[in-house]
Amino acid sequence: MTSRYNLSQRLNSWVAVVFVIFAIVVYRLIVIQVFDNQKYLQAAANQQTKRQTIIAKRGRILLKEGDQSFAIAQNQAVKSLRADPKIVKDIDLLADKLSSIIGIPRTELVDKLTYSGNRYVAIADNLTLNQVEEIESLGVEGLILEDSESRYYGESELFAGISGFVNSDGVGQYGVEQYWDDVLAGTPGLVKAVKDNQGISLASRDNILVDPVDGGDIYLTLDRNIQAWSYDILAKYMDKHQAFEGQIVVMDPMTGKLNAMVNLPSYDPNKYGSVDSESAYINPIVSDIYEPGSVFKPLTMAAGLESGQVTANSSYFDSGSVTIDGQVINNAEHKSYGTVAMVDVLRNSLNTGVVWILQHLGGAYPEINQQAKVVFRDFISKVGFGKKTDIDIFGEFSEQLGIVKSVDSSNFDYANMTFGQGISVTSLQMIRALAIFANGGNLVRPYLVGSVSYPDGKEKIFEPKIEQAVITPEVSSQVKAMMEAVVSPSASGYNAVVPGYRIGGKTGTAQVPDGQGGYRTDQYNHTFIGFQSDPNSKFIILVRLRVPASQGYSASTSAKAFAELAKKLFDYYQIAPTS
Repeated sequence: MTSRYNLSQRLNSWVAVVFVIFAIVVYRLIVIQVFDNQKYLQAAANQQTKRQTIIAKRGRILLKEGDQSFAIAQNQAVKSLRADPKIVKDIDLLADKLSSIIGIPRTELVDKLTYSGNRYVAIADNLTLNQVEEIESLGVEGLILEDSESRYYGESELFAGISGFVNSDGVGQYGVEQYWDDVLAGTPGLVKAVKDNQGISLASRDNILVDPVDGGDIYLTLDRNIQAWSYDILAKYMDKHQAFEGQIVVMDPMTGKLNAMVNLPSYDPNKYGSVDSESAYINPIVSDIYEPGSVFKPLTMAAGLESGQVTANSSYFDSGSVTIDGQVINNAEHKSYGTVAMVDVLRNSLNTGVVWILQHLGGAYPEINQQAKVVFRDFISKVGFGKKTDIDIFGEFSEQLGIVKSVDSSNFDYANMTFGQGISVTSLQMIRALAIFANGGNLVRPYLVGSVSYPDGKEKIFEPKIEQAVITPEVSSQVKAMMEAVVSPSASGYNAVVPGYRIGGKTGTAQVPDGQGGYRTDQYNHTFIGFQSDPNSKFIILVRLRVPASQGYSASTSAKAFAELAKKLFDYYQIAPTS
């Protein structure tokens, strides 16, 4: 029998236990409400609020046309389809219907619409008006049509190589979109969105912590008319001569301002995901290197004249070939011309003539000594080869852009370089280099962006940049006169003639390397570069056709395309005939 004492003792023990538990609870309440009050308030607030980014409005890419402007890249309002899978009923039936409307495979839609803990699922973006109407007509609970923006390129393929595109994450890719992404994208804002007990955001103006700063609008230097003419003419001659690729660049030689930049084939930046290869996005005018051929010869002539070892009145005997280190270099079609003047070296595009100039650069004719190679290489570097042009567009990937051989290379290698073989350049480097003969001897920086306009009303204007004078005005004038002789009825550039106008230019038909140290005999690149030959020249044009199927020289392909475009420019700029 339990004694009254034991019962009392047990009761007292339970009372003590209850008291201790009570004391602990009271202590925890005091700690929570007094000492940890702010911590738990913050935890509660975190459950009720979430900081969200406010995307800034992306700036436009525009062209100016007189006092007006129009966008080649801008934002457009679109609808996006989202879903709450927890609410959606009859997933299989809905997947069937949506698949026929938006073109997404049924199995993929079933996966998206099956609830797995996520009550907000992205289904499709950039819906068309018809798609929106069909989705609305379904009347399905749990489907959400949201307002959003997408990037729209109204000129489609015409400016694709320049604009680039914006990817699905809103980041600029290639072209102006990537190079100027930080300006176009602006600065995102921050909002503290309060949520209800269902987890739905209740954002309001009062909850914005940081306002977004919209991106700036970029105005290009390009002329829409010249771009369109260049595109059409290039497409015509590529088709006519079955060329793999083609390029046209139109630049103001006095300032470096680019008026047109077209490369074909192109792509539609509105459908950038449909290309066969990502190489389609890269602008070859800026990034691709190739051996230019005889279009390079005016630069060798300038190097000789600038050195003082050769004059405009110099002459030599052309036997049709020259032997360097036991290897023979021939003129085109193995022609020989006897005694010829310097003007005839360019007029008839003589390989022997430019090699003759190299032999004189070191003062040890007929030897090509180390000094000759140093002088020639220094000149090549001075006019911008082997380095970036610093154009304001994505694509110049390497500081050492192109291949200019070391002075330790063989004499034969350097002899080949004099007529544009064994040296690799970009089309942009090439047109910039020959512009020195149109502008009096200055190396200019090519540029595409004329100004940036910011949301706060501020504007940044980019002025032309003349990097340096690379030849004297006298040498520039002498070579320009020789290039005018090229564009004449009896010379190699006869198809570039525009009756009544003075034009300087040079053809280039370059063999394509075979990848084994030699050259193919069945593939050539055809290039013509020409300019309005006037003290206030308005344009210089490069036309390049990559490996046209047509046999012959660039005089019958690229030169003809040049003449067609040059005629339009003379009319467009209202330049009166000189004869």
